[in-house]
Amino acid sequence: MLMFLRHALPEAPVAPRIARRELVPWDESFSVGNPLIDSEHMEILRLLNLLYQDWQDGVCRFDIPALHDELVANFDLHFANEEEMLTRFGCPRLAEHKAEHIRLSRELEEIGLSLWSFEQAEGAERLAAFTRKMLIAHVRDYDMDLKTHGLQ
Repeated sequence: MLMFLRHALPEAPVAPRIARRELVPWDESFSVGNPLIDSEHMEILRLLNLLYQDWQDGVCRFDIPALHDELVANFDLHFANEEEMLTRFGCPRLAEHKAEHIRLSRELEEIGLSLWSFEQAEGAERLAAFTRKMLIAHVRDYDMDLKTHGLQ
């Protein structure tokens, strides 16, 4: 059964005098054409942009280890949903896709294990860099299999 985890983090309040920029704005080129997977990508992107806005503002409104845990939960569920779809429709690159998910999960776990040794800002920067890389490279190189194989 496919599910989507809703985040427990609040929307970041917007300071009226600070112009907001998104590190990675949603772009239709990220769309794989599947509403569930696209909504998961959007949620991960929202969390990334919250981290970036904190860094840009020079404040830390979030508990970075808690945000790491939120990202892990979102990625785990997202990867499970993708793999279930790819399995159901016989994607020829399924084994490669799963191996990439394992690699990304390990990298995120390593970041989590080292968060306690960082200042909050450095931890946020590492999580943001990982999430940005995951969204851009992973979606482009792997998740487009969902679109390619007509799994909308």
